[in-house]
Amino acid sequence: MRLVALACALHIGGGFLVTVFANVPLNEELARVAADASPGELARARAAYEGPWNLWNGVRAVSSTLAFLALIGSCLSGAGRGTRGGDTFGG
Repeated sequence: MRLVALACALHIGGGFLVTVFANVPLNEELARVAADASPGELARARAAYEGPWNLWNGVRAVSSTLAFLALIGSCLSGAGRGTRGGDTFGG
């Protein structure tokens, strides 16, 4: 059960919340750059956007991978298997 809770925390914290509070605001900021901006302005906007966005995207990737591994670990450990009457499906 602890591994499932860990997986949920990793997914919610490192996936969903990072997306909502880091990546989406960065995307919105980049979208505010005028389409007819000069190439220099576009390059500056891209440079300011790319580093932080890649960092937070990496956090999401690592967090999602760890959440997946925690779920695999939970399945392999047999956590949550029923023990009534020897039936693993609780019946």
